[in-house]
Amino acid sequence: MNRIILTTTLLLCITTSINAEVYQWTDKNGKVHFSDKPSNKTDSNKTKLNQGNHLNFNQPKSSEWLQTYNQQKALKEKKDAEQKTINKKRKAVCDYWQSRLNIYQQVGRIVTMSAKGERSYLSDKDISQQRSKLKKDIAKHCR
Repeated sequence: MNRIILTTTLLLCITTSINAEVYQWTDKNGKVHFSDKPSNKTDSNKTKLNQGNHLNFNQPKSSEWLQTYNQQKALKEKKDAEQKTINKKRKAVCDYWQSRLNIYQQVGRIVTMSAKGERSYLSDKDISQQRSKLKKDIAKHCR
């Protein structure tokens, strides 16, 4: 018997909350208010809430969403590929600079050839300048 009374009371509470009345009014500042009781100060409009009401934020349809997702994914893949290419080129330049620095640090005399095929030797001062320039470039651009 207690179960029947409890169940009946519970159903009445649920039914009452489903069919609840909501009042809407706008105050003198233009702010909209909602309440379960009408306003005494201004005219209140009775608003009926249907069960299952929900907010619709104009979500795109699944096909539109999928198309947008695929476009964003393709754009990200393109940017990643471009960044990978840049990183590969940067590594090649850094490797070249490092190999040049190794030459300037390990070799005693460095010979250069002119366009006419004439040999000339770099002075110790020129070698030192090239070393310091390469070290600065490597420290600035290579990690």
